Parts: sequence; structure tokens; C-alpha cells
Amino acid sequence: MSIPSNFDIYNPLHRIQNLYLIRTKEVGLKKLKFNPAQLRIIEQIAPLLEQKKPIRRLDIKARQIGASTIFGLLYLDDTIFHANKISCILAHQRESLSYLWEIIRFAHASMPDSLRPKLTTDSNSQLTFENNSKIMVSLKVQSTALHNLHISEYAYCDENEIAVTLAACSPDANITLESTANGMNH
Repeated sequence: MSIPSNFDIYNPLHRIQNLYLIRTKEVGLKKLKFNPAQLRIIEQIAPLLEQKKPIRRLDIKARQIGASTIFGLLYLDDTIFHANKISCILAHQRESLSYLWEIIRFAHASMPDSLRPKLTTDSNSQLTFENNSKIMVSLKVQSTALHNLHISEYAYCDENEIAVTLAACSPDANITLESTANGMNH
């Protein structure tokens, strides 16, 4: 993939729409183009990104609107473009983690060669970059400080694992949760 001539390297929302490819429901590959539900999310978080304030949000949603894709790409991008960042994506089960991890790995692999950072670790659950940043997927995190955390299907996750993981977040961490509804739980 080549870099567009109007590319804004300093704008993370511009980067996630121009640097990474995603698989489409139509069995194709394309750059992310925000759908209406994603645009509502972006309109709400854009001021926080501009002001460098932490994102804290819970989205109760319908299935397949792309909330995890947006936050996965945003946190991958933050990890790539900033040194010493640790980002994590949690889900309620390993199978879901593997689907989310495919989005991250594919986005990194599809970046233009000139901007794709070299990896120091490439595993089934973690990518570590030469800038000492890493992104990973897990069911919980407790032994490292997190700067970006996205929890997919939050209402289905184990409450104790969520509590342990939230305790690992730095005070200014981005924390995003999304889920379809699941009764009257947390």
C-alpha cells in the first residue's frame, strides 16, 4: 500500500483511515471508512484526542458496528507512533480474542513498508515494536501497566478479571468498553 499525497502523519484519526487495511463483509480489503455508528463514536472521542485527554467510555451496542475495529486500530496506531506504550484488548473468551487479534495483525502487516515498524516480538497474543511499545490480547492483565485498554463484550467478561485489569491501568489510560446487553449485570 502506498501513502496518499494528502497524508496527515500527525492526526491519528486520519492515520487509522489511511494506513491500515481491514477485511470487509463483502470478502474484500479496504481502508477503514467510518460507518454511521463509528462516526458517532469518532465525533465524541475526537476532542479528547486533540486535547490529549484520556478516553473513558462504555458503548452498549448492536452487534457488528465496528466499535472494536475502531478502538483496536486506534490503540495499534497509538502503540506504533508512541514509544513505551502498552495497549491491550480483552474479550470474554479466547475465540473472540483471536478474531480481534486478526484485525490488529492484519492492519500492521498491511501498512506501507516505509512506515511499518519492525517487530521485536510477534506471537499469537503480542506484537512488540522497536520503540519499546507493545499491543496484546488477553483475558486479563495484572503484571504490567496499561496505557490503552479496550474490552470487547464487557457484559460477558469475568468481573474479577476486569477488576484486576482495570487496576493495571495508568491514571491517564484510555479505557473503552463495548458490549451487547446481557441482563442486569455490571
